[in-house]
Amino acid sequence: MRVYTIGVYGWSAEHFITRLREEGVEMVVDTRQRRGVRGKEYRFANSLALQDLLRQHGIAYKYIKALAPPVSIRRVQKQIDTAGRVRKRDRESLSSDYITQYERLVLDRYDWSELEEIRKSGIQSIALLCVERNHEACHRSLIACRLQKIYGVEVYHLTP
Repeated sequence: MRVYTIGVYGWSAEHFITRLREEGVEMVVDTRQRRGVRGKEYRFANSLALQDLLRQHGIAYKYIKALAPPVSIRRVQKQIDTAGRVRKRDRESLSSDYITQYERLVLDRYDWSELEEIRKSGIQSIALLCVERNHEACHRSLIACRLQKIYGVEVYHLTP
């Protein structure tokens, strides 16, 4: 199985869907807490619009809220970003505190059978979705890393 990660920022709807299709992504796994994105240029990534866009191109959609970072963990990163005067869209990496808490409170507690079922269903490639442009600044890279450790999957990070 191949696992891709993709954010929303930096993509147009056309380039986003084209890239997923070029890579042969069969399912997008949405890992966002809130499934809406501000800005008319990102309207395509709002939940219903995204599901419709993917359906039109033969790509399945799955929302796994359990993999979204809860507010308490997001608050940790926000405090660090604020102290460093870094805007969320400009962040280049996650803090070690965020990573530790996300791994302990989300990944270590997650029931991986849901993703195992996707794998067993014959789907060969999924894309983990969130909003950040840079995968190193987003929890989706932590999910991908865990999948790599558990299943030995290949991981690729898609950027605009």
